[in-house]
Order: sequence, then C-alpha cells, then structure tokens
Amino acid sequence: MIIQCIWNIKAVILNAFPVIDTEDNWINLCNKVENLRLVHSINVRWNKPSVGMIKINTDGSYFSNNNTSSEIL
Repeated sequence: MIIQCIWNIKAVILNAFPVIDTEDNWINLCNKVENLRLVHSINVRWNKPSVGMIKINTDGSYFSNNNTSSEIL
C-alpha cells in the first residue's frame, strides 16, 4: 500500500513537472517539490495582419531572482 501511494505521488509530480527526477530518495524528492513553482503558460497564435498593415514581432523575458529583463524587437 505504501509503495502504491509513493508511486501515485510520483506520477502526479511527473505530470505537473515532467523534468523532475522522481527516482531520487523520498527526502530529496520532498525537498525538490518544496522548491518548485508551477509556471503558467499561454499559447499565442500569430494572425496575418490586415491589408495595408504590418506586424512587428517582439519577445521578452524577466528574471525575478536578479530583477533583470531582456527584450527583442
């Protein structure tokens, strides 16, 4: 029963955080999970501009750990 519970917990962790290594020992795995943050993403789709209009592609990122950002035009 305990092994099945651990297996189910690892499956849930892998579903939410596919890059985490769940083969670590239980204490290390718990420490990893405590430090994780779920990242929310939004799918964005490019739409062709109207006739006579142009689009300029931009991109950017922000790093909260050192308060820096970068942008591309």
